Amino acid sequence: MKHILAILSFLFMNACSDEPALRIAPQNWGDIKIQLETRPPMPTSGMNEILVIVNHTGEKRMPVWDSIIALRADESDNWHQAIQDGHTGVYRRAVKVTDPATQDVQVQIQRGGDKVVLRFPLHTLQ
Repeated sequence: MKHILAILSFLFMNACSDEPALRIAPQNWGDIKIQLETRPPMPTSGMNEILVIVNHTGEKRMPVWDSIIALRADESDNWHQAIQDGHTGVYRRAVKVTDPATQDVQVQIQRGGDKVVLRFPLHTLQ
């Protein structure tokens, strides 16, 4: 019940936002699809919240909640583990961005014994 209320609260808060949520083009890794959203919708210099949405690519598109997600916006930055929103496949973390026109958000995904780093350029928001 708590999870349902949390999800509904999140959806209602997003519905009240003045700006539409913009997304960076998704990427696939094996049988999962990784989608990024930023808050604010157009990243600015400073701290930006990054939402990483991870789902299976099959017909059911079930959320992937058994991963460890870490983020950074620069090669010299340390990795920062994202916080999972229940078993929804949504992970979030604030990341310091210095130049959104040239920077990528790097997403490190660890699932089981496998690990990958994907790059999402901030200037390619849809």
